Amino acid sequence: MPPTIHIMRHAESEHNVIRPDGDNIRDPDLTVPGRAYAQGVVFPHMANVRVVISSPLRRAVDTALIVFGDLLQEQNAKLVVIPELKEAGFRPSNTGSPAQELREEFGYAIQLGFLRDGWWYREASHGVRVAEEVAERARQARVYVRQVANGLNDDDHIVLVTHRGTVRHLVENAPRLKNVEFRSYRFANPAGDDEDAVLTEIIEIED
Repeated sequence: MPPTIHIMRHAESEHNVIRPDGDNIRDPDLTVPGRAYAQGVVFPHMANVRVVISSPLRRAVDTALIVFGDLLQEQNAKLVVIPELKEAGFRPSNTGSPAQELREEFGYAIQLGFLRDGWWYREASHGVRVAEEVAERARQARVYVRQVANGLNDDDHIVLVTHRGTVRHLVENAPRLKNVEFRSYRFANPAGDDEDAVLTEIIEIED
């Protein structure tokens, strides 16, 4: 079978619980309970994970490093951060941090080469909630992930750590994921002939 793609929502973040002003927090941290929950996650397919890709928002990066950091260190690999997985919207909670700030906070465990200068500002394709533009950003993410998958073995797994709103555009009829919940998918056309790089959900996975 072609590589499996797991899409995970980040752990509980400050803006998820602080009401009514949580969305006014710029690029919020995980909550203490959210961090603790992520630390207790035992990902069932860990042995097969070869690549972990995250949104650049701190709550996603932090979740990815908490859950998969030991694995990445063992593999001498880095967490790949791409702006296409960022949450949509102009609210401060969905506005990211400069790459240098991410480097200072998370060190060299993350690969920031895809974050062009100024990505964290309110650019059309990465900020607004216009469905067509967000859908195109999600399509670009799927195309990139498929390229990565094509360089792996059939039994390998990729994990994407992102946001509930973004998941709705990554996959059709997406579930409303809870924090640190994930679903598993494969590309309908792994060869790359499908320009939309459609993902289809799989229920049972053979490791």
